[in-house]
Amino acid sequence: MTSKDMAAQRFGKLEGDGLLGLRRFARFLMVGLANAVAGFLLFVFFFSGLGFHYLVANVLVFVTWAWFGFELQRRWTFIATATIVAFGKYLVNQIAFLGLGSALLWTLVEAFTLRAEFAYLLTLGLVTAGIYLSSLLWVFGGTGSSHE
Repeated sequence: MTSKDMAAQRFGKLEGDGLLGLRRFARFLMVGLANAVAGFLLFVFFFSGLGFHYLVANVLVFVTWAWFGFELQRRWTFIATATIVAFGKYLVNQIAFLGLGSALLWTLVEAFTLRAEFAYLLTLGLVTAGIYLSSLLWVFGGTGSSHE
């Protein structure tokens, strides 16, 4: 299969899934909500409870939760085979969005003087949408995922 064929197949997941795609996205949001709640609680713990700088707390949330987030998304949202390649892609994806989210977090706190906890919540929407699309098209797109 050529790379063009693989790209068309992946984008077909966005266009042709219909109700199946909506159910997968709903599962992603439920897992994402669990991840967000756990992440926010960890952020508050590291930032407010332990007194770490908000950017350090953000990275610590990532490090603490990376494997759990992968397993939840792999098993329940994308129903994909566990491979080292999938986990590697997941980590690259998460690190990219950690960087993007951290830059946005810094901007909201430093340039707009928002409270760090509120700014963290605002970054979740952008990061969540990006992670879903990149997970669907790249991370779990070629890992033997089933369509339920």
